[in-house]
Amino acid sequence: MPEGVDRFEALTEFVGSRLRAELPPPRLLLGYSMGGRLGVAAWMRDPELFVGAVLVGVHPGGLKAPARDRRAKEDAERAEELHRDPVGFLRAWDQRPMFGPRPPLPRSRIDGPQLARALLASSLADMPDCRAFLDQGVEEARVSLLVGEHDEEFRRLWGRMATIVDGAHHDVLSQRPEVVRVAARALWNRLEVRILQD
Repeated sequence: MPEGVDRFEALTEFVGSRLRAELPPPRLLLGYSMGGRLGVAAWMRDPELFVGAVLVGVHPGGLKAPARDRRAKEDAERAEELHRDPVGFLRAWDQRPMFGPRPPLPRSRIDGPQLARALLASSLADMPDCRAFLDQGVEEARVSLLVGEHDEEFRRLWGRMATIVDGAHHDVLSQRPEVVRVAARALWNRLEVRILQD
């Protein structure tokens, strides 16, 4: 992450410009959790960036006070922990109940300060409200939302708009990767037909 990219808006602008520079259109966003949030916000800033999206456990943003202030405080504390003990922080993070049972993720080189910067720059506390944008994408069949069966927070958040993935928690991507592959292929096939028709 380059110097100076330290706020959500700047980070999404950076993500969008890199994607435009390195990947020719049409582009399909496959986003999980924080990465999905960044992708969605970049897409909302630049509606031609993606033709559609498969979003796995993605929050739409737009937190209101006091939830926004609470999240900002939590992320600041997490950033401090990443500075002090990045390996310990990530081990504890992997064991959070929201992820359910999963093997520890491999950790090779960990740059705690860089991760702390990324965490603060991508904080949900600073994410704009993308709900209306995503609702429209779902209605237009350009967005597929996947939520794990046991991910109660995100099931409440999205309700009937999301496809519920049996047996999964928040980390559908690693717990049921075949479901994500099928959803991405189905959406791409549907959008490709639309692109050809256009």
